[in-house]
Amino acid sequence: MRHYLLLSFIASGLLILPACNNDPKQQAFDQERLIGRWEIVSGYRNGKKTETLTGTFFQFAPDGTMKTNLTPTVTEEEYPYTLSGNTISQEGNPAIIYSIDTLTDSLLDLSMTINNFPFKVNLKKAPPREANGEGIMQ
Repeated sequence: MRHYLLLSFIASGLLILPACNNDPKQQAFDQERLIGRWEIVSGYRNGKKTETLTGTFFQFAPDGTMKTNLTPTVTEEEYPYTLSGNTISQEGNPAIIYSIDTLTDSLLDLSMTINNFPFKVNLKKAPPREANGEGIMQ
């Protein structure tokens, strides 16, 4: 009987663990995969596609800084950021919390709230850009 109870307990634990790890809100993303330049494919405001985000980009550096033109003035700015689980916290003014919905080697989907409006952006990884013909990377 004890043997049966022990096997039941172990089987229950094995079933519960994967269920806990599949929660996207708890998923941790690899910062190395985030590093690089991401350019917008599509953007949504209040669940409706919007063209006002055309040209939006994010560039994440390994030193914990990010550049983006998703700013109040639509000019490129640099901010410190931290990555924790599925959350990117942009420090500075404005401070914004981005939720990572998807992160692969080539796709990044972010959700955020700006001025009480929900936004979602779908981005693709941009190839590294060369500063000149000698192959120096930016």
